[in-house]
Amino acid sequence: FSSSKMSTEITGEDEALIKNEFVMDVEGLDRWADLKKLSNFQKQVIRSVFVFQSEARGSSILFITTEDEVYGVGGNGNENILGLTGKHYQCEKVEWPVLVEDLSGKDVRVISVGEYVGAALDSNGSLYWWGECDATEGEVMPPHPVTKNPNLRFTNITCGSRYIAAINTEDRVFVWGKLGKGRKMMMTNKLFVHQHVIKISSGKTHLAMLTDQGEVYTWGCNNVGQRASDLHDNENDDYIIRKLQFNQICKDIACGFSSTICLSSSGDVWACGGNKKSWGLRSDGTETKLEKMTLSSKVTRLIVGSGHIDGSYQSMYLAITTNGNKYVWNDTDGPGLLISSPIIELFYENTSPKDIMYNVLYPFPTQYCIKCCNCLSSYKINHVTEEMQRKLDVINTIIVEIVRDLEQAKAEKGSTLEEQTASLALSKPNPKITNSIATQTEFQESLKLPSTVEMPA
Repeated sequence: FSSSKMSTEITGEDEALIKNEFVMDVEGLDRWADLKKLSNFQKQVIRSVFVFQSEARGSSILFITTEDEVYGVGGNGNENILGLTGKHYQCEKVEWPVLVEDLSGKDVRVISVGEYVGAALDSNGSLYWWGECDATEGEVMPPHPVTKNPNLRFTNITCGSRYIAAINTEDRVFVWGKLGKGRKMMMTNKLFVHQHVIKISSGKTHLAMLTDQGEVYTWGCNNVGQRASDLHDNENDDYIIRKLQFNQICKDIACGFSSTICLSSSGDVWACGGNKKSWGLRSDGTETKLEKMTLSSKVTRLIVGSGHIDGSYQSMYLAITTNGNKYVWNDTDGPGLLISSPIIELFYENTSPKDIMYNVLYPFPTQYCIKCCNCLSSYKINHVTEEMQRKLDVINTIIVEIVRDLEQAKAEKGSTLEEQTASLALSKPNPKITNSIATQTEFQESLKLPSTVEMPA
């Protein structure tokens, strides 16, 4: 992919992200083999990355560049989960990044992927989805808008196994897709919650919604108590929205494949469904409820992810405490306390947390105004001097070619005084240019950009 154009400014938002654990520098991309093999110039244009796995596929990566292009690499499969077209449509695996044409040029900001469907949200609030998102069973589609209604704009998205959910600008929730194979198809179905929804989190076949009043509502399947209500076999009950019986103010939610976790305003964590020892599910299997987890510290945030753990595809849960420590557990192992490990190293094979993209800080800019050198940070000055050196190398090459042509002309036709004077002037270095580049390159003597960049086929 191209690497000719790069970001131009470091915004205040970027500076704020420095303290965010979902941010890395360019070198951090080397933790993924499919990105490590790229050239430095290619990696420097990557703006954000989403890494995911599924039960049937290995690792897959979707990333966005500073040129507003989206690329996919890794596992793709029959679901075409990377959203590819042309000869790469439904190919099993992509070894080198391939342009996702239907998502490029749209200023995509957020990507979420389930087992059979994916979704992307752009800066204007337009929502796209792809995969098995057609009413016809098994029909696979490339990325396309979820609705033709221009008045519907969205702020948040999440993907279940075969469905997607989104919050619109009026804090209402809509869903598309199916709760399971063979189930009815939903297209822009509105879920009626009589409060403003501020966060959504999806399991494989259920959805949790957190309101601005600190209440939690659920929708979808309840086969293992993931909705903290009576188990039911009637599929029609799956489409009924219910308020979670939680006598505390909730400030955060997270869903595993078949579980729901709530964080109370007091910092306690409550869980139900298919967690360790089926938290919240009574032994007789007839009723479910939220159960308080035993943690020694208060918690401020919940994060969930998934991956192949100990030979099985599992949910992974993370609870961040008030002092920055982290409790980690999955579907088979209970919570363990980790002190200082970065979040990205806690998820299996460095997959992304659910519905969260890793941002890449400080892609190098192509050019800066040299008049502003006194205001630039050191890495920007280094880049300016590199660009100056590259351009001067080009100028020197042109001068050498001119001198060579003049010498050849002299040899063929004889030399006039004017030609000798011109040749002598061209062969002498310009002291102003020499002094200028000497002053600039004392910041970085060893860095030189090649005049050409070889890109993979």
